[in-house]
Amino acid sequence: MREIGPELNFEGISMSWVGDRHLEISFRVHVVGKVVGHDEALHIVPCYEEEGAVFTFPIILVNDPTRNSYYRRETALLDRDVYVSHRPAQVVVLEGKRTDEWVTYRQMLTLPSSVTRKGEVKIYQFIQGCCDLRQVAEYNAGSVADKRDLREGESTPPEAKPSLPEAKAQLPAPEVRESDVRFYRPQREVVKERRENHTVRIQFRVGKWDILPDYAGNYRELQKVESVMRPLLRGADVTLLSASISGYASPEATEPFNLDLSRKRAISFRSYLQSRYGLSLANFPARGMGEDWVGLRRAVEQDYNVPNRWTVLSVMDNVYDLDRREAEIKRLAGMSAYRYLLDVLYPPLRRMEMELQYKVRDYSTEEAEQLIDSRPQELSQEEIYRVAERHRDGSDRRSYGKEFDIAAQYFSEDLIANLNASSAALVRGDYPLAWQYLSRIKEEPLAYNNLGLYYWGIGDGAKAEDYLRRATRVPDTRDEANRNLKRLHVAVKQMR
Repeated sequence: MREIGPELNFEGISMSWVGDRHLEISFRVHVVGKVVGHDEALHIVPCYEEEGAVFTFPIILVNDPTRNSYYRRETALLDRDVYVSHRPAQVVVLEGKRTDEWVTYRQMLTLPSSVTRKGEVKIYQFIQGCCDLRQVAEYNAGSVADKRDLREGESTPPEAKPSLPEAKAQLPAPEVRESDVRFYRPQREVVKERRENHTVRIQFRVGKWDILPDYAGNYRELQKVESVMRPLLRGADVTLLSASISGYASPEATEPFNLDLSRKRAISFRSYLQSRYGLSLANFPARGMGEDWVGLRRAVEQDYNVPNRWTVLSVMDNVYDLDRREAEIKRLAGMSAYRYLLDVLYPPLRRMEMELQYKVRDYSTEEAEQLIDSRPQELSQEEIYRVAERHRDGSDRRSYGKEFDIAAQYFSEDLIANLNASSAALVRGDYPLAWQYLSRIKEEPLAYNNLGLYYWGIGDGAKAEDYLRRATRVPDTRDEANRNLKRLHVAVKQMR
């Protein structure tokens, strides 16, 4: 066993070449104890390094529960291509005061044809706080020069335990019936106010602020705006209460110039919306936010391919004059870092953030049924529940209670939404999806019965019995839990 950092140990580190340009590494890491504090994340970053060049493998991200909530919200807003290109190999969420968990890692990295294959693999650890990312450990896993070649398609042998709940196939999964779980009717939403945030990336001529629909890709972007605005102008159904536009710039030119330019572009976009859609809102501010250094720092922090990345971050953190900061970055490594920022990270920073607040009237069950596929965000959880009740006859187990998935998507932090969605997933026999909902609420007593059925479904009889016994002490789930516990005992006896 090789110790990497405090209460973090790696085992079975394996490195192999696959063909000429593909390097595969695998290992197990034992995450034990309190490795991150409140609102922190640990980045475990394997890298291949040779002759000053650094090539980064997908990372392991270990999140504190609070940090994980922020992470989920941030990734939900990312463009799909951006998310796919930056997503970690694994995300581990630490629960409770102490953790004892094995994580498996196996990834392959495609390297440039110019590599000498004489470099070494290092594993870095960084702690991410609210405003910084600091290195806390570095481990040299060794040279890859003497590592054997694998044939294409061959893989290193598996050596590690999975980090998710382990299925134990010897206990057959139950057929969960509607009577084995409970569905809770949500409270009526008295005032249905909604808030939507949309990112709009309109292209402008250099130094200009006119909205040109036929310029660059603006037609497609304005069509997206159309698809957002038209449903909110449906008269009696929806009342638009307020809107705001915030314009952002990337850090070319001077700070005062970019602040003024972002303000003019925001005002121009507001004028376009007012003219196009006849908006006469009393509350419709348009603000210029200037250079988005916060967004740029976050992008650099998450992109391990930025040349001289740690020096760039250090400059951002320690040079407070923004124009001088940009000049310092330009001087790094013959402008290679700045060119990367300019080509890759600057374009997404140039944008408008549009916030819309509106009120929706109450809908009948028939109306909600018509909207659940096209405009689910306008429905209350109680309206979605009524639609689900209408379709929940059990005749098609594969689609049973799918409406509850929609409720859990739009009310993801709500106990009732996750309970109902997990109940429906268990009836369908979809245990991975049931865990997605239950993992959000697993400390809640009302979830114990469903957790018991979940662990039974993946073959863990001991945990299933533990949670079902707990559920028998919860008044709302006592009857279902007692029946499920008896069925579990029968299933266990039949195995003997």
